[in-house]
Amino acid sequence: MRQTRRSWPARRSGVVVLVAGALAACSLVSCGPTTGSVLPVPACTSACQLGPMGRDRGITIGAAVTADHLRDPAYAAAVLENFNAITTEVDMKWRVVHPSADSWNWAGADAVVDFAVRHSLPVRGHTLVWGKESSNPAWLVATTSPAAFRSAVLSAITTEVGRYAGRVQRWDVVNEPFVSDGNELDHNVFYDRMGPDYIEQALRAAHAADPAAGLWINESGLELGTSRADNFIVLAAALVARGVPLQGIGIQAHRLTSSVIQPGRLASVVRRLRALGLQVAVTELDVPIGPTRSESDQVDVDRQIASECLDAGCNELTTWGVSDGATWLDQPENRADLPVLDAYPIPSRPLLLDSAFQPKAAYRAVADILRSH
Repeated sequence: MRQTRRSWPARRSGVVVLVAGALAACSLVSCGPTTGSVLPVPACTSACQLGPMGRDRGITIGAAVTADHLRDPAYAAAVLENFNAITTEVDMKWRVVHPSADSWNWAGADAVVDFAVRHSLPVRGHTLVWGKESSNPAWLVATTSPAAFRSAVLSAITTEVGRYAGRVQRWDVVNEPFVSDGNELDHNVFYDRMGPDYIEQALRAAHAADPAAGLWINESGLELGTSRADNFIVLAAALVARGVPLQGIGIQAHRLTSSVIQPGRLASVVRRLRALGLQVAVTELDVPIGPTRSESDQVDVDRQIASECLDAGCNELTTWGVSDGATWLDQPENRADLPVLDAYPIPSRPLLLDSAFQPKAAYRAVADILRSH
């Protein structure tokens, strides 16, 4: 890598999941068939658990978690048994952690990071700069002076990244910089008030706050390999060429529509990004089940994404949530915000573990892919 900071694979190789009491055995005595699962899941032992398998192969198998859910012992146990890294789902977003210009609310973020430190789990901090207005605190959106806005943004990056220096190993510094359904930069509040180089400004501020942290841009829709991916790769290449401290690209992989990922497209995108010297990860995988997608289809999609991504050199596969019982796709506020979710009944069952934290058929499919790596 261009930067002198430690590379993520080197930091990841020493991960040891520490689990107390009965969890130390890490046994899944019943991998299926499970509640709510139509497909039979062959019985397996700890040898099929994704977290340990990934750790042994130098691959991050992560899940997005929340501080509220980690209070549930069964949820926390499922994290420790099945994953070897975590992402902060909501607790580090500025609307949560920085509710007013002169106040910070560290409770949730601290709880997640403290949990990770106790159990030697690497953390992906999500997210610093996101152009979606509802993800930002009202005070920031209302800061219309470009100079004041820029100062507030860079100060917030410096404060948050600095607080967790050495404890958060990588950051989604910029989330979804492209328009939702297009192939160009979104003229969001950051673009409008800081200029088109706001991404570079954010990355440089984060690097100054913690030079050892891996810095990422996270984007949706890249797995389809369309002109959106082409233009995004142009953006990434330009940042690399200017020596901007960018370490990796996150491919979200929320498969919220029935659109098919043409074979080889995802692998091609990963290889092109890797050729720039960047790490690549699937960062927000979920595949809901509905009238146009069966559980068998879910297995096929998860298998394809895991296979193409890892074959092409991805170093991480993270699901957006731990289990079907705690998915953002079933929350009323998200349903109201995303009409595409109307196509899926509740529960949408998009993840690898069911609502009882038991592995589904898709879990075993991903385990089979990992076994080949």
